[in-house]
Amino acid sequence: MMEVTEFLENHSTEERGAMKRPKVTKSVSDMSEEEQLNAAIEASLSNTSSPDIESKMEEDEKMVESKMESVFDSIIPIKRDEPPNGNDTTRIQIRMGDGSRVVRRFNKSDPVRYLFEFVKLQVENQPFELVFNRTQLIDLIDQSISEAGLSNAAINCVLT
Repeated sequence: MMEVTEFLENHSTEERGAMKRPKVTKSVSDMSEEEQLNAAIEASLSNTSSPDIESKMEEDEKMVESKMESVFDSIIPIKRDEPPNGNDTTRIQIRMGDGSRVVRRFNKSDPVRYLFEFVKLQVENQPFELVFNRTQLIDLIDQSISEAGLSNAAINCVLT
């Protein structure tokens, strides 16, 4: 099979060249994530990567990282009183980065931000991520605990 491929590469006909689809260039910001990935793979395989695509992808990655950092940095560790047990409360177990576990009660209507505030107090401002079922909770920071599906949940605190 390798010999056939090599033969076809070395002995291509004009007809075969004419049958190739023309490349349509799109701005990286207009591409879906899958299209960006395919473009990057194609560029690395052909060794003729477009500097525009690479630089734009790097810029996009940096922008996403800085956005996440700024959201995380905006969270202030606040000590809030634990609500009394009731129908509108839930217990959440947090597996800390050192292996310990902390269980705390929150109102179901509390925003996910309150989890970050609580954990920031516990880890003394070390950078961390909160993960539940492979979901980064920083993406759900403005949702309520019940909307995010965190009622009676066990979440992981990963120190970064």
